Amino acid sequence: MKIYRCEDTIDSIFSGIYDAWASGAGHHNVRLEIIGTEDECYDLELFAEYITVIIDEEKAVKVARSIKQKISEEAFLMVTHAAVSFFSDKADAIYRFLILAFRKGKNVIHQLGQPEVMKIFEMNRYVKNEVHFFKGFLRFEEADSHLLYAKYEPKSNITEALMPHFAERFPDENLIIIDIMRECAAIHEAGNGWFMTYFTKLQLQTLLRVSEEEAAYQSMWKAFFNSISIEARENKKLQRNMLRLHYRKHMTEFQ
Repeated sequence: MKIYRCEDTIDSIFSGIYDAWASGAGHHNVRLEIIGTEDECYDLELFAEYITVIIDEEKAVKVARSIKQKISEEAFLMVTHAAVSFFSDKADAIYRFLILAFRKGKNVIHQLGQPEVMKIFEMNRYVKNEVHFFKGFLRFEEADSHLLYAKYEPKSNITEALMPHFAERFPDENLIIIDIMRECAAIHEAGNGWFMTYFTKLQLQTLLRVSEEEAAYQSMWKAFFNSISIEARENKKLQRNMLRLHYRKHMTEFQ
């Protein structure tokens, strides 16, 4: 058994898929794993060869192009969504899906009776739902530097999928969306495009100081939020169903 160990990025997963396919070992004799996932098993398998995948942009591009040309654009979107999900088995799930998809063609995405397809469908659905929820639940604050920033901790790596929505809604604002767990951010410059970057905690502390006006508005919003609550009608269970605790951590009214 050859086990290809990938970093938690699309380029690394696609490079691993290319290497596994080109190895000639047979699909049943290879497996892909993500390095550093929470439930990663550190007990090495007997008689298994562990191979650390080296990211190769050319290989990643070839895999992406093959998916688009030989399967479909929709299948490519499903795969990319699965690749940014938090599921620890996503790399191998994508590989198994592509084995089937290259054989079945573009209609494979509708064959949910196939376990390989259903797995990718579930990952894709989770990521799309998480993006949709954070479009409504993300809270922006104004820093002293007059830029707007939002901190959040998504389960999936969705910042790149989320920023276009806010960049389109606020084209004349300087925006930063910060993924605290992954220490990455999407930065939008007023009147221009946006880009992804990484940061340090010290950089954040220096840059993101809430302005006095913002602090006053936050205080008023919390007071309003508490004043309209009717204690006799509180339904915590219903509240959690409508707005899960996962999304509340950085929402102003729950701090």
